[in-house]
Amino acid sequence: MVVKCPKCNKLLEVPKEKLGKKEVCEHCDNVFVVDELVIYKEPQPPSVTTASVSSAIPKSATSIPPSIPQVTKKKPNVVLRILLTAIITIVVIVVIGIIVESRQRGSSIYTSTPTTITVASGVYKIEAGSYLYWKFNCSQGDKLTGYVSVPEYDINVWLIKGEREFEAFRRGETFYYLPSASAQKTSYHSIDCRLESDTYYIILDNRYSMFRSKSPMIQLQLEK
Repeated sequence: MVVKCPKCNKLLEVPKEKLGKKEVCEHCDNVFVVDELVIYKEPQPPSVTTASVSSAIPKSATSIPPSIPQVTKKKPNVVLRILLTAIITIVVIVVIGIIVESRQRGSSIYTSTPTTITVASGVYKIEAGSYLYWKFNCSQGDKLTGYVSVPEYDINVWLIKGEREFEAFRRGETFYYLPSASAQKTSYHSIDCRLESDTYYIILDNRYSMFRSKSPMIQLQLEK
C-alpha cells in the first residue's frame, strides 16, 4: 500500500496492517495517521470523446503513458543489525575463552609431577647385634618405593607403622610390621607400596647376627 506524507508530499510504501495506525515519514520524520486521506491513488486520465481527441491531438503524435511517482521503500534498520552482530561476536569470544581456559587447566593438572622425598640413600655399615632405622611421616596415599641390597650377606628389613610398635621392637618385644614391605634375612628386597597417614620407621635389623657386620645399600623415596 502506498501513502502520501501530508507534510512533504513524498510517497511511502507501508503494509496494509498500518491502516488506522501512525506512521513516521522517512523523508521528513512527520508522524501521521494512515487513513483514506493519505492513501495514494493514481490519477485517472480525463475522459474525452473520440472526436475531441482526434481534433486536439495530431494523428502523428504518439501516446505517452502517465508518469507514476517513484515509491521509496522502507530502509532496513541498520543500527539494529550492527547491534545484533556485536552481541553475537562478544558471545562467541567469551565461549572460546572459557574453552581455552578449561583446556589449559586440564593440561596443567595432567602434566603436574608428584613431589619425591628421599627417605634413605647410600651404603651403611651395621655392626653385629645392632640395627639402623629411618623415621618419616606420610600423608594418605603416599607411595614408598626403593630397595635394600646386601650382596654378600643378608639382613632383616622391617617397615613399622607408629611409635608404639617401634618401641616394642626396640625392647625386643613382639611388634607388628607391614608384610608387603618387610623381609627376613634377605640379600635383596624391593619395596613398592601405598601408605596411610601416620609415622613410619624403616629398619635394617642385624641383631640376629652376633659376629658379622653388614654393609647394606638402601635407596628409598617417598612420592607425595
